[in-house]
Amino acid sequence: MRWLVGKTTADDYLFAEHASPLELLQNWPNSKYQALGNNSDTFARFIARTIGRDGYALDFEVRGNEFPAYVAYPGYTPTLR
Repeated sequence: MRWLVGKTTADDYLFAEHASPLELLQNWPNSKYQALGNNSDTFARFIARTIGRDGYALDFEVRGNEFPAYVAYPGYTPTLR
């Protein structure tokens, strides 16, 4: 049951990308991997919270954002689907 909740939530992640090769990324630059920003740690915490787990119980070497955050990127407006 938790797997289904996690999978459904992963699809709803704020900056998720579901583009095929050669398609434009819909959530760029917010979906860009950042060492000290939005990254896989941010995503893992997001999923852990949805299934009632502590995202900080995971042992990360690089800490990402607590929650997904919009990226300031000159020339681009963050785009949500």
